[in-house]
Amino acid sequence: MLKAIFQEEGYRTGLLGTAQNIIGDNINSSQMTTMESIDLQKTLKEMVEQKNDYAVMEVSSHALQLSRVEGCDFDVAIFTNISKEHFEIHKNFSNYLKAKKKLFLSLNKSKKKDYEKFAVINIDEEHSKDFIDCNKVNLITYGIEKEADIRAKKIRMNLKDSSFLVEHL
Repeated sequence: MLKAIFQEEGYRTGLLGTAQNIIGDNINSSQMTTMESIDLQKTLKEMVEQKNDYAVMEVSSHALQLSRVEGCDFDVAIFTNISKEHFEIHKNFSNYLKAKKKLFLSLNKSKKKDYEKFAVINIDEEHSKDFIDCNKVNLITYGIEKEADIRAKKIRMNLKDSSFLVEHL
């Protein structure tokens, strides 16, 4: 969705994720959610060479634990959810949560830029407070049930598509 939003606004945007990696017109199936660090750096370099304005990247807790994104200077981090199927990698919930928070903690200590950094948190997620509490950059909350900066209302879903009204404070 983020890639589509950026592109609609006229920005060249690459995508790295679980399903596929997209750089310009090249669409490749993905072997893992977050590729190994050397491959990731090569791919990000390719995005720069192709004059992409943005890179949208899915970063797994496993990749964070294994330092695959070490050296990446993120501008925005988005917390969507906690997924119980990843617990086997981390041995316990505490380690899993610690790994997921690494991305948000990296925002706090990344390089100063001419623009602000943001953490975007799903306020409806049971553990959202853990991510809000570790955050020292600008915060945007989103959700459906709880009061948030951005809320989805009048949600409609079927087999072909979904739609909703975006309400923001």
